[in-house]
Amino acid sequence: GRVSIDDVSIPLEEGNVRLRQASFGEAIEIPIDNIFSGKVDGIMGLDVMLHSNHTGTPWITQLRTQKIISEEILSFSLYMPPNVLAKAGAIKVGDLVIGSIDYSRYHGDLTWKKLINPTKWSVFVERVAFGSESLCSEECEVELSTDNPLIVGPNSKVAAIYDKLQAQDIPGVTIKTVNCQDVATFPELKFTVNDVTVSIPPRDYITEVHIKSACNTHHKCIYC
Repeated sequence: GRVSIDDVSIPLEEGNVRLRQASFGEAIEIPIDNIFSGKVDGIMGLDVMLHSNHTGTPWITQLRTQKIISEEILSFSLYMPPNVLAKAGAIKVGDLVIGSIDYSRYHGDLTWKKLINPTKWSVFVERVAFGSESLCSEECEVELSTDNPLIVGPNSKVAAIYDKLQAQDIPGVTIKTVNCQDVATFPELKFTVNDVTVSIPPRDYITEVHIKSACNTHHKCIYC
């Protein structure tokens, strides 16, 4: 890729605003496994300054410097599939909010956690568990990365999860497949942050994919 500088028009509900002489990266190639590639309009970097691949100023800092936003804060909600929406009565479309928080997108209270250091989106959580099995119980470092479609972790911890799911190897890749019919019975993945437990149900850590081969299309469920 390359770094460019130009005036950028940003569409907002109240109209377009112009970010002048903004520095931004242009991705030429993205190394993503075809299994997880999907239809996207583009890629927006949300990284912190010291972890950036170039020496320019992060775009969210530029927005605040030019007084387009008052706070360097961003929040996002995720799209939920129709079958989940029908049960939860949730909003259909996910979105990214720059400079504030859309309080209509969630229920309850926000839990805030200070970054371990300013080089990446990493925080300490008190506990990580898979169902009743504890994977980490003190100063567990968790990185909240939006650029990775997978949940990654230490080999021994991931292997313990695979064993519990009775996951099977996929030739040529390190991820594994599970029985789609068993997904509803799988445990929740839990993170305890400031004594608040955030539970991720199996439908959110299992990806259902269709893998094409020369003969036919295989229907698989992948642990993410």
